[in-house]
Amino acid sequence: MKTKKQIFILTFLLLFINSLSAMEGELLPLVIETEKDVSVLVKYDFLKSSESFLKFYDNPNLFISEAKELLLTEKNVTIDQKVIIVMGMQKLEKKEYFFLLREMINGYEKGRIQEKVLKLMMLPPSEWNMLIYKNYDDKEEVELFNIIKNNRSISEEFRESIDDVLSGDELFKLRKIHIFKWLEKNLFTYFIIIAVSLCIFLYLSIYFSLKKKNEKDNKVKDSSPKTNP
Repeated sequence: MKTKKQIFILTFLLLFINSLSAMEGELLPLVIETEKDVSVLVKYDFLKSSESFLKFYDNPNLFISEAKELLLTEKNVTIDQKVIIVMGMQKLEKKEYFFLLREMINGYEKGRIQEKVLKLMMLPPSEWNMLIYKNYDDKEEVELFNIIKNNRSISEEFRESIDDVLSGDELFKLRKIHIFKWLEKNLFTYFIIIAVSLCIFLYLSIYFSLKKKNEKDNKVKDSSPKTNP
């Protein structure tokens, strides 16, 4: 006879399995809803304003298998929809990200995926994901990037971008850009801090200077000879 605790655990596991099963086949409808919410992909950051997009962007591991199938399909999925899927996978950890990237590279070599989509996965916006750029000397990344670099069908611009990543130049450039952006964003705050600090410094300098002068004047008065009346 099962105890209440065992029944509770079994019920919880069944609910959990059912919730995962419910996720299967849900990615494409979410992508289509995202496309309606963000009608023009002028800026990728607009995607985060879509609740449908956030559902798979915040939980990419639940959708990675379906993402792979949709990215590699040649029917019923537009390039813009594939772009949305790639952007939705930017929170994947390194192991899962490289797994999906390898599948996409294999698909590209078989003519099943467009360069624009693959390029976005290999060179995502740094504001969204720095994984690729930080791991420029990782053995697996170097292997994957060289596969595409040596593919004659890619554009020269794409090839040059790959060279920049593998050399570490892109990471150095991005870090400089991020520093300048951070300084620009916080420049007014630092101006106020520096201005207040200077005012305090000047005030203290004047205060101690006057204090020292007064002490000196008092010593002169005390040391001067007193005249008898």
